[in-house]
Amino acid sequence: MDRVDLGDTRVVVPVGHEWSGLAGVDTVADPQLVSELTVLALVAVVTPIIDFCHSLTRVGRAGLWNEVGDSLGTAVTFSPSIPVESPIVETLTSAVRTRGAPWKSFPTLRIADSVLGAVYVAQKGGCCLAYTRPPEPDADPGKLDPAYRKYLERFPPDTGRHLCTTCSLRDYADCEARQLFWLECVEAAKLDA
Repeated sequence: MDRVDLGDTRVVVPVGHEWSGLAGVDTVADPQLVSELTVLALVAVVTPIIDFCHSLTRVGRAGLWNEVGDSLGTAVTFSPSIPVESPIVETLTSAVRTRGAPWKSFPTLRIADSVLGAVYVAQKGGCCLAYTRPPEPDADPGKLDPAYRKYLERFPPDTGRHLCTTCSLRDYADCEARQLFWLECVEAAKLDA
């Protein structure tokens, strides 16, 4: 049976945190050190996974690590239950730039105003290689999810290649416009249901 063993996992918190003093919790005085230790622990856990994935594909380790950094730095996007606050943006931006992290590109995470209020929007620093996928066959519009149909009406599929909504190959303004529109479509679909 395959499994993931995280070993003796510990938690790191700053002084004054409610978990400080609990078993398995390390307390440090510098909040930046919390971020650095957390990222370095993430790297230690993910390294064997990156190595294994690299053995299965022609994608280089740098590209795989960039996906990890992008995922960390954009973790709050499309998560309406997470409060939209500048300190969260600052924490994630600082975390992806931790000295010793193996990714070479950095995502951009920002707060944008929308008809829904403040939301997180992002642009990846690396590339998920979505553009290498063959074009999707034309689907019957009547069978599409209403939010996705509305999105495709506003943003028809890219000709020649498929780029994700957070693609580093897009202009940042285009990434933001697509994400805001998608969030609004999803919310409208909830209200219509």
